Amino acid sequence: MADSKKCNWFERVGSLKTAIGLGVLAVALAWPWAAASATPPEREAVELCQASEKACREGRCREALAQADRALRAAPDFALAYATRARARFFLGDEHGALADCNEAVRRDPTLGLGYAYRAPLAWLRGAPSAGVADGELAMKSLPNSATAWSCAALAKLHANDPSAAIALAARAIQLDANDPEAYRVRGLSHAALGDIDLVAAQHLNEKARADFDTAVRVSGDRPFYLAARADYLVGRAATLAAAAADPLLTQAAADASQAIKTDPACARALVAEANVLAARERRHDVLASCTKAVTANPRLVATYLRAADELSPRDARRYHLHQDALAEQLDLRELKGGDFAFGALLTDLQRLVSDRVKRPVVVYINYHSFAEEQRSTLRDAKVNLNSLMDASGENLLKQVAFKTILDNLCWQVGATYFANPEYIEIVSRDTAKREAARQSRLMSFDLIAPVELYRHEERVLFFEQALQQSIDLRELKGGDFALGALLTDIQRLASNRMKRDTTIYINYNSFPAEERAILRDSKVNLNILMDASGENLLPSVKVKTILDQMLRCLGDDVKVRVTADHIEIVKTCKATAKPDAKPKVGAAASGQFLDSLRIGFEKKVESQPENYAVAGSLRLQGKPRPEAVQWLTRGIDNVPESARLYLARGQVYLELYELDAAIADFNRAIERNPADPQAYRLRSIAYSVRGKPADAALARADALSTRP
Repeated sequence: MADSKKCNWFERVGSLKTAIGLGVLAVALAWPWAAASATPPEREAVELCQASEKACREGRCREALAQADRALRAAPDFALAYATRARARFFLGDEHGALADCNEAVRRDPTLGLGYAYRAPLAWLRGAPSAGVADGELAMKSLPNSATAWSCAALAKLHANDPSAAIALAARAIQLDANDPEAYRVRGLSHAALGDIDLVAAQHLNEKARADFDTAVRVSGDRPFYLAARADYLVGRAATLAAAAADPLLTQAAADASQAIKTDPACARALVAEANVLAARERRHDVLASCTKAVTANPRLVATYLRAADELSPRDARRYHLHQDALAEQLDLRELKGGDFAFGALLTDLQRLVSDRVKRPVVVYINYHSFAEEQRSTLRDAKVNLNSLMDASGENLLKQVAFKTILDNLCWQVGATYFANPEYIEIVSRDTAKREAARQSRLMSFDLIAPVELYRHEERVLFFEQALQQSIDLRELKGGDFALGALLTDIQRLASNRMKRDTTIYINYNSFPAEERAILRDSKVNLNILMDASGENLLPSVKVKTILDQMLRCLGDDVKVRVTADHIEIVKTCKATAKPDAKPKVGAAASGQFLDSLRIGFEKKVESQPENYAVAGSLRLQGKPRPEAVQWLTRGIDNVPESARLYLARGQVYLELYELDAAIADFNRAIERNPADPQAYRLRSIAYSVRGKPADAALARADALSTRP
């Protein structure tokens, strides 16, 4: 192992030369002093490192990598040689190899500022982004006049979702070296990221981002790395625009990728940039051809495998996830306009409410061709019952309920189901849902999508579970009416007072036979069991759960209390609750038996949901087979086994295919490689929930809550 003092002199020399703009490792002026204090192998390694850095700055990254390898063969313990090789690997796209070299450099010399600088933008691959920010701060302190240190620190800030700070650091790097293309690239990325957050100033910020990318290309002398970076930015920008406005950006991106490939046919980053352009133009076969070339050029570029495995264009992916997020939005049904409870009118009103919530148009589309011919003309006018979307009093529509829950309820009543695709949220007949799904390019049940704020879903469930454990004074019940609906309304009021927040108790009418629904709210319940020994006084302190359990005994043993993220639900859990018609009519509630015959895939089973729960939610559609995606990601894992992102992506594909044990195994491997990635925990949470084995619900909740900010 090299003595740390022998590394420190070289770093001091590097800082000096950076200060005068000749590059971190330009040591010509200080070479006599450096040579006097170094061993012969280290002197050779220094010269090779200097040549490697020069080649890297000029865009000859493969030559730079070869020089760094020679430096390490000359002096295997020389820390600076590892840092030099890390830089070459970074620009070639081998980020995991670069991170390993940075770790080795810092291990061998903990005072090596370049090691921290080069590691800063890579630390998020195996840990929390905050680790990269800490490395960047150490690098700036050690190398205050190094543009490279400041631009690396800026990129670390960007990975930590702090684009404003990244812009400031990149600007300082530009002040130190106005000819450093990397500083402009990082500032361009930061301006674009800030534009995604600040929608008011988005156009102005994107103009700044475009100017930064243009400058990076210019000052680099049209190096392929920066041409590819500009192409990727333009593709991402085009995905947010209408087709007419996006086309010029895609044309420029294609030109950039082509020029980069012409300059360096083996530039893997440029080939992936070309693949991104082709994906945006829906040319999937050509996408895979470009990815194949990229793998041949550099089998360790993770972005290649991720691009090849994704069948959606960037524009479609954005719209697809918008619709998934919209299904999770909480709506206030009291904002519905008018009293028309026709299926079509309600869908139109709900479309308005959810679009207002997500601040973007959300299209809800009825696929009439999926319904029988006699149903099509009456479907929009079919009357639906909103009793199941009211609180226990039967007078107030729910003011906080997920859009998904509302669609479950309405579609169930008309014999339909729904799923999301990049174009719209589509309502289809349950009879033909499987056939319609086969026509989609990519389709999943909502239950297999990890909502961005999954932990908040779990926190709402916990809130209602805590409400059930609250003790209330039954002597505060108003009046002497012991009808079920009136009692539930009163208990809802008392529980809300205890929790200092609205606690909705909800009767799921669709789970009860049709003949019971009309009289359910007026059913008499006997509260004698909740009185003291004298039989005259209601108990002063009893848990809400106990009260509900005793009340529901009058309705039968198969009526249960179920906790959801929207409410405390009263549900009948027997399998067959009504006799189905041979051909159910639109508007008539389909029975549990009928739905059982149509249900595809898995029924979600968690501890809070009875095993034979009758009411069907959205159809559990098995995902489209994606063997190509699995093959590409497996190929990537073979070449870059340390990549958490590849395991995470393959786990998500397995989740789409309902191969739950394989998905969980991959998520576990992703977490082993990067324990700080919240997305792996979110996806594993959903896999546990869908698998539904004993204790999986607790594992799912632990994962979901571990992702809270």
